[in-house]
Amino acid sequence: MKINNLKQLIEPYLSRHEKQFISYEASNLLPVGENYGSTMLSLNINVRNKIGEQETIHCVAKTLPPQKMQEFFNTKVTFKKEVETIHCVAKTLPPQKMQEFFNTKVTFKKEVAFYTSIVPILEEFGNERNVNDLMNFTAKCVGARISSNPLSQNVDEDAAIILENLKHQGFSVGNRFSGFNFETTKLIVREMAKMHATFIAFKLAKPNEFKEKIGCYLDRALDFVAPD
Repeated sequence: MKINNLKQLIEPYLSRHEKQFISYEASNLLPVGENYGSTMLSLNINVRNKIGEQETIHCVAKTLPPQKMQEFFNTKVTFKKEVETIHCVAKTLPPQKMQEFFNTKVTFKKEVAFYTSIVPILEEFGNERNVNDLMNFTAKCVGARISSNPLSQNVDEDAAIILENLKHQGFSVGNRFSGFNFETTKLIVREMAKMHATFIAFKLAKPNEFKEKIGCYLDRALDFVAPD
């Protein structure tokens, strides 16, 4: 498995932590299609720290799915049938808007923006109010891009999101068929409430900045407009 120009992608992170890139190994984390519209990789990045010792940064990489999977998610034939079924039964969204909603490259671009733009903005907002680790409900981002060309505004095959692998911090993935226990459910709901409260607090405190830096990423494909 290969991620093009990985060193370039994670260089800002390594520089902040005074580490030097050596090499990496990548392998499939999940079967193709298991994470729906993306390919998930297990990524071990070998680095050298400032005193010359070698370390391994354990990460998870999210990339675009194979071309055939992209075609599956955007195909006009199968998707039109699925959309028409939903439209007839639920009487909700017309086909074009559903296509925009499920467009892998559009959603990927917004996800990159979340980690590279929105999370840092809200972390700074918390620091201004002496609230440390305000965004600790998200995995730390090692690097994210929509293209290896920094001037590009279009998502291409080099798009990638590199996050810390939480498994190496003692977290594990639960059984989707048995669900969560009560204590875990309370934790999830509390962190979700914290996330929503953070966005609302930022919007109330800095409405113009919210509109400029966060509101621009709200999905107009669903005709959603944040209330004033």
